[in-house]
Amino acid sequence: MYKKTCPNCAGDSYSASSARWICPYCKTDLSRQKPLPAGSAPGITTARNNGETKALRLIPGKG
Repeated sequence: MYKKTCPNCAGDSYSASSARWICPYCKTDLSRQKPLPAGSAPGITTARNNGETKALRLIPGKG
């Protein structure tokens, strides 16, 4: 699964394919943008608690 963040509206979009990709929120063509693995982003990490995975935002200088 892949993730792209739209540079136009900042909406996160997910897909199993990295081919033609249109933002579901503002219809911007994201096809030329490099996809990231879903669940990853700069400043984001994940933590598991009792089998549940949660995304945690890292704040510079706090972590």
